This record gives sequence, structure tokens and C-alpha cells, in this order.
Amino acid sequence: MLELFKIYGTNKISKEEYMEVYNYMESESIDKLMISKLSKQELKYAKEQIQYFRKISSEELRKKVKIEQKEENYLNLSMVDSYILHLISRIDNARNTAKLNNDIKRELEKNDIMLRKSIYYAAHPYNY
Repeated sequence: MLELFKIYGTNKISKEEYMEVYNYMESESIDKLMISKLSKQELKYAKEQIQYFRKISSEELRKKVKIEQKEENYLNLSMVDSYILHLISRIDNARNTAKLNNDIKRELEKNDIMLRKSIYYAAHPYNY
């Protein structure tokens, strides 16, 4: 499986091999795999780092994730740093999703107000 992971996402992998990796990733937890590869000290360090990253601003977190996800940087990460990046990417994604949902909610509320005003003005054309 390791050899298939190395060529996954390249043009060197066959359709059957791609599907084998895909099915493996569907059924196996990357979190469990990463945790199984880390020592207790590494897990403790990761937990401390993740707690730190939970506290920083969304903008700072986004910058950190973008820097670490660049291929040249990502390839040099240790397993513990990869695990930290994996989890802080989830935090960043959750924050971005929550922000987007709030923005959508505000726009829908504005649209609702505008709709109500439009209906009122259409029903009462001489009152304004």
C-alpha cells in the first residue's frame, strides 16, 4: 500500500491501483494511522501545539496552513508536524465554514428584509 501511496495522484498509477488506494482511504482512518505512528511524547507535543493553534486568529492560522501545505515544505515535515498540520487544517476549514455560513445567514436575512419591504410597497403603492 505504501508504494501505491507514493504514486497516488501521479500519472504513474493505474486505474485499478488508484481505486485500491481510494477504497483503502475510504475504509481506514488517517487519524488512527497517524496516531499509531506517534510516540506518547509526540502526541503530547502535538496536543500542545494544536491547543496553541486553536487560540490564534483565523488569519494567522490560515497563513500557517498555507505555508506548511506548500509541497516543498510539506515533504520535509516530520510525522508529528504532519499530524499537527492535518488537525489544524481541519480547524481552519471549520472556521472558514462557520464564517461562510454566518455570511450566508446575514445575506439571507438582508434579502428577507428587502423582500418584506418590496411586498409591503407593492401592496401599498400610495403610502410612501
